[in-house]
Amino acid sequence: MANCRSASAASNRLVLGQKKVEGKSNEITALPELIKILDLAGCIVTVETRYFISSLENDAQKLAEAIRGHWSIENSLHWVLDVAFKEDNSRIRKDNAPANFAVLRHIAVNIISQNKSRKLSVRSKRFLATLDEEYSIELLESIL
Repeated sequence: MANCRSASAASNRLVLGQKKVEGKSNEITALPELIKILDLAGCIVTVETRYFISSLENDAQKLAEAIRGHWSIENSLHWVLDVAFKEDNSRIRKDNAPANFAVLRHIAVNIISQNKSRKLSVRSKRFLATLDEEYSIELLESIL
């Protein structure tokens, strides 16, 4: 079964990019390709597999902050995708559809999360967008 590795910006809580991989064992090989397509000069890059890999020099304080940032993205993003988008219940399995829909969900989370016009949860904003055409347009115009 295909799996996706994502690159995220912890400070902005945004998904920056995603790379499809086949099976868990090939995740490490996808990372150089994902890093290459993103302009990450001067950025801290962290990777979590069984070990924690980072581009940081030996600085315990910065490493601890990077790890906390990494896990805050992991936990909050996956929680939002599961609760607001019910990603774990998705029955989309055929061909590239799972990866394509993962990209669409990430885009939607980014757009909804960045919109501060209403103090609502991502789930509530998503629901509101289905009911209120003006709010849907507001969300879409925010990316133009």
